[in-house]
Amino acid sequence: MYQLVLQRKISLQAILRTGLGEGDIVIIVNSEPFHGHAVKVVDELEEFIRGLIQNIEIIKIILGPRNGFAENVRRLRRLIE
Repeated sequence: MYQLVLQRKISLQAILRTGLGEGDIVIIVNSEPFHGHAVKVVDELEEFIRGLIQNIEIIKIILGPRNGFAENVRRLRRLIE
């Protein structure tokens, strides 16, 4: 339970420190395996963000450690560009 709270707290601090506005895009990056507590944290984070700002796009990307570093960076870069 502590890890879940800590993950949520760090994510929320980063978002609030950066600030959000209408039309912004939030990219949530996680890694496989993506289940259990990780899904719960991401769902709560998405709900919190949508509660702050209605007109915002949230993109979730799950990276696989078996894909290798270069492939995961390529996927992130393709998403951002």
